Amino acid sequence: MTRLSFKGFLASIWGHLFLGALLLPQFLFADPGDGGGPATGGSGILQNPIKATNIQSLLGLIMDIISILILPFAIFFLVRTGFFFATAGGNEEKIKRAKMDFLYVVAGLAIILGAQLIGAILQNTLNTLK
Repeated sequence: MTRLSFKGFLASIWGHLFLGALLLPQFLFADPGDGGGPATGGSGILQNPIKATNIQSLLGLIMDIISILILPFAIFFLVRTGFFFATAGGNEEKIKRAKMDFLYVVAGLAIILGAQLIGAILQNTLNTLK
C-alpha cells in the first residue's frame, strides 16, 4: 500500500468532488416515472424556472445578480486599498500602488453602476414606446 502525499490527497478529494458534481444532476433530475419529470411538476407541461417573462426582465435579473455579486468584492478591495494606504509609511511605490488599486475599484464600480443606469434608461424608454 502506497502512502499518498498531502497534494495527492487533496487532488483525490477534489477529483471525487468534481466527479460527484458532474453526476449529481443525473440523480436529482431523474424521471419520477409519472411521465412528467421534475421540470414539469408531473403535469407534462414544461414550467419556466426563470422568473423573467421577456428579455427586458431577464437582463434586469442578470444585472441584479451581477451587482449583488460585485458589491462584496468592491467593499473588500476598498478596505484592502485603505490598508495599503495606511501601511505605506511614506513609501512612494506603495502609495502609487494603493492609488492605482483605488482607481481600479472606483472605475469598476462606475462601470457596473453605469451599466445598470443605461439598462434602466433603455428599459424605461422601451416601456414608454409600447
